[in-house]
Amino acid sequence: MIRTVVRRLAFALGFVLLLTLCSEVALRAFYPHPLVERYFRPARNSAGYRLSRNEKYQFFHNGRLINVETDDTGHRVVPGAPSDATCQIFVIGDSQVFGWGLTNEETIPARIQQKLGSKCRVINLGVPGYGPIAYAEQMRYLPQGAIAVVVQTEANDLQDAAIVHSAMTSRCGYLVSPAFFGQHLPCFVLSSYSLAKAIEIKVSIDPTLPTPVGFNPDTEAAARVLQYRVRNLYAEALNAQSNPTIFAVIPWDAAIQAARLTNYEPLLKYPKRLVDLPETSNLDAAFRSYSKPDELFQANDSHVSPVGADLVARVLEPQIADLIAQRTTR
Repeated sequence: MIRTVVRRLAFALGFVLLLTLCSEVALRAFYPHPLVERYFRPARNSAGYRLSRNEKYQFFHNGRLINVETDDTGHRVVPGAPSDATCQIFVIGDSQVFGWGLTNEETIPARIQQKLGSKCRVINLGVPGYGPIAYAEQMRYLPQGAIAVVVQTEANDLQDAAIVHSAMTSRCGYLVSPAFFGQHLPCFVLSSYSLAKAIEIKVSIDPTLPTPVGFNPDTEAAARVLQYRVRNLYAEALNAQSNPTIFAVIPWDAAIQAARLTNYEPLLKYPKRLVDLPETSNLDAAFRSYSKPDELFQANDSHVSPVGADLVARVLEPQIADLIAQRTTR
């Protein structure tokens, strides 16, 4: 009896392994490039990780081939940025600034560089998973006289201020969960196309995300505490490093497109901003007045599209240009 059970289990395990192997071979034959991002490394900062240096990586994201290139300082490359410019613009943020799902030329810093021309060098400090604690840390270490542009994400930056370390860690070049499987799966499993596809299918079946704390009536009190913390973080960073700084907030996608409310729980009848993030520019008005708001965000994703990134850059460029002009007239 026991031998029969063992044989059946061994047969079932062998069948699953064979099926997985066939799936892996088929996916690698169909997709000539990886299906998941692999350009992270551990770091001794508040988040615990950063981007790898001198990385050239291509992968498929939502059916698009995405190019990600980093320089020798571990920042995503901004095409056309003049290396010898004395004027420097540091754009700080999370995956929105980094350009999640966007090519090198489509990111917010790249669009700002295109609009500014060669008068200044734009540096992309965006890293997926970063939040206000990491932003404030980056602000402290900017060179004196630089211009800082902090682009926050309304969908998650308030809750990201609740914990010092990111909810993700870097292993084998990937961003993984600190849970058991994220920390103990072998690197070859993390590199598996089958695993990436399985996760993609799982997300497509249940794409629901938590409603931002700044919009959820049940978390309003917590959001106000976090708002106070974010303002203090920025104030302390500005006191430590008095560089001219612009604060912007990319609005929650469901606040711009009510049809996207169904992607979040708890489900709201309509989006009402209860608590907001600090800002000196008004991206919300620009997003709301845009003629085709459905083009501003990626499909089934709160990250900006190339159109949305260009709109952010279009709003920020005149403010940056004013700060540049003030520097030159001193």
